[in-house]
Amino acid sequence: MCSSCHSSVRDLNGVGRKSDATALRAQILKPKGLDAEQSFKIDRLHDTKVIAARDRHRALLENNTTEQVINLVAYLQNLK
Repeated sequence: MCSSCHSSVRDLNGVGRKSDATALRAQILKPKGLDAEQSFKIDRLHDTKVIAARDRHRALLENNTTEQVINLVAYLQNLK
C-alpha cells in the first residue's frame, strides 16, 4: 500500500495542483527518489530505508494493473 510510506495530508498534499496526469504517472512509475543513479551515494552508505523503499515500490508496481495506475493518477489529481 502506498500509505505505508505516503500521506495525502503530508507529502502528497497538493500534488494534483503541482503536476499534470502525465507527470504524476511518470513519478509513480519511475520516482526520482528511488532511481538507482539518484540514490547511489545513499546506497553506498547502506541506507536500508531507501533500499527497503525501493524494493517495496517495485513490488507494488509489479502487482498493479494499468487500470489501477490510471485510478491512482485520477485520485492524486484531486489532491489539491
